[in-house]
Amino acid sequence: MTSAHPTPNVIVTDDDRLVDPNLIPPARSKMTSPRKPVIDWWHVLIQPSFVEFLGTLFFVYVATLSSLTPSDPNPNSLVSNVAFASGISIAILICSLGPISGAHVNPAVTLTFFCSGAIAPGVALAYIVCQLTGAVVGASLTRAFVSNESITLAMSEHWPATLPHHSLSTAQTIGMEIFLTLILTTVILMADFEHQSVLAPLIIGLTVTALILAGYSEYTL
Repeated sequence: MTSAHPTPNVIVTDDDRLVDPNLIPPARSKMTSPRKPVIDWWHVLIQPSFVEFLGTLFFVYVATLSSLTPSDPNPNSLVSNVAFASGISIAILICSLGPISGAHVNPAVTLTFFCSGAIAPGVALAYIVCQLTGAVVGASLTRAFVSNESITLAMSEHWPATLPHHSLSTAQTIGMEIFLTLILTTVILMADFEHQSVLAPLIIGLTVTALILAGYSEYTL
């Protein structure tokens, strides 16, 4: 015979207590450790570094080639060529390469962004290596594509940036370079292409032009 009152659905614990299974929380499933994010090395490091190489190559090639004007050895003409060619080149590079690498094309600019926390140490190191390599290749292309006459003139007294002015001391020369670089990097940070101003290419390009023209007055032989 069966009892009129059904036996309650209970379980017996290790200490002989009767416990309603409905009051026992369900067992937790085993937690799996989250997957580590996969780093896209092509877009994070390889492509931007290669773009820095190409950008620096282009900039150095244009800047050095623009200064080789045997038909007009006037230093004022030479520095104007260099200043405007460099400023326009920087504006073009920021417009075209900025979305990929930031278009630093200068180790000083890369160090500035690294110190501000904008890029990782490994990326900064790769940028600098590629920039130095691109500068060497760009200068080598200029040397390979121009005549010996142009190179001889460039190494003569008409060259506007071979040596500092004879009246400047080493401390004054280094101080001038530090201050001019400080102005450039400050403008770049304040007119960051990606985050703040769409006029950054124009602003930075004009800054480069102005600094070359200003610095030349203290560096002519």
